[in-house]
Amino acid sequence: MKRKAVAPPTAARLSVAVCLLTRDRPDEVLAAIESVGAGADSIRVLENGPLRPMAPVEGVSWATRAENAGVCGGRNLLAEEASEDILLFLDDDAVAVSPIVEVVRERFAREPDLGLIAFRISRSDGRTVAAEIPFRGSNPDPLADRECAYFLGGACAVRRSAFIAAGGYDDRYFYSTEEMDLGLKLIKAGWRLQYVPEAHIEHRPSAHGREISPAVPAFVARNRVLYARQHLSWPFGTVHVLAWFARTLPESVRARGLRRWCREVGSGLKLPVERSPLSLREHLRLHRIGGRILY
Repeated sequence: MKRKAVAPPTAARLSVAVCLLTRDRPDEVLAAIESVGAGADSIRVLENGPLRPMAPVEGVSWATRAENAGVCGGRNLLAEEASEDILLFLDDDAVAVSPIVEVVRERFAREPDLGLIAFRISRSDGRTVAAEIPFRGSNPDPLADRECAYFLGGACAVRRSAFIAAGGYDDRYFYSTEEMDLGLKLIKAGWRLQYVPEAHIEHRPSAHGREISPAVPAFVARNRVLYARQHLSWPFGTVHVLAWFARTLPESVRARGLRRWCREVGSGLKLPVERSPLSLREHLRLHRIGGRILY
């Protein structure tokens, strides 16, 4: 039986660092910072390859990187610079609509086997977008507090010790699937992931930086191959990869990116991985709770 991970007992108040990655969204990131309130022990912002760097904000630990390190690399850099017990990651076009710092601090203190909290995400009209809730399926309940198998990277909080021990994000993913990979690494290490709707943010999608590149379907296909090779048994992994090929291949053809798709899939097959497939029992359990096992 897999041993559960448990944080060491402590009477000290858990410290929380709010971490924001941004690029050329000054109004949005300022609103995100303001929404968090004064409860965090630090607020850290990394401008990730901006075309127009911002002036640092007073009271915020501010860094600017000339070259875009990608989402994975940028969040890893934020985690490396922080020393707090809990890393709270927030997208730069999201605002907190509940006291998220206090919620995560209390939950992590009360539940020592809890490795990561996934937040509830809604839009300004109150609706929940299917892609923004960490459960497979068309109609999951956004108000149910329950275990999950993955999360949204810009709406979560994680124990820093667990994040560092798991190696953080694999920056080879660069775009897409990185949360699924990290989620399974945490689960394999014995940590529990929990969707906590009490930690509630509102996503206000920025018009800037939302252009969909024709390369996206190719990246998704490559990353699903990499994910399946590393985490899934051959039967489950084959189904998973074929399901995503069926989705991304037509998208690449329509975007005139078939050559790029083939090249990236080949890369996903060749990149070195430390293969550690889930047991049959874990495959079935994680699929049952809404994890991305078969698709």
